[in-house]
Amino acid sequence: MVKKKTELVMMKKIVWTIGGGMRWGIMRFGGSSTNISAEVDVTGPFKLGKGFIGYLAISPVDGSTHVVEAKSGAFVGSSIEEVRKDIKSGTVENMKAQVEKAVNESKYTTRITAEDFWSHNFKG
Repeated sequence: MVKKKTELVMMKKIVWTIGGGMRWGIMRFGGSSTNISAEVDVTGPFKLGKGFIGYLAISPVDGSTHVVEAKSGAFVGSSIEEVRKDIKSGTVENMKAQVEKAVNESKYTTRITAEDFWSHNFKG
């Protein structure tokens, strides 16, 4: 059996992360900052394990890397290897629940420009 190699491509994808909204004066109930999203360049797809797929986004500001879960668009780690290790040690049911929660949360992000998105200091 010959294994088919996945071709990596560069594309635009809407990604999001928790927090950061305070910088732009965006507030939610209870005074917490909102989730922010933007359309940015990503490379992929990468097989993360157990059926999960991700993309890699690289900040044009500081070169930091961010793994984006494919279905939700959420940042899930700072390296493909780190995320694969996390997935390997987790249960599929728990991770699927986390992805579904992230998909739901992604509906309530505040869309900003890619330039503003990358100007925020992210922690993987």
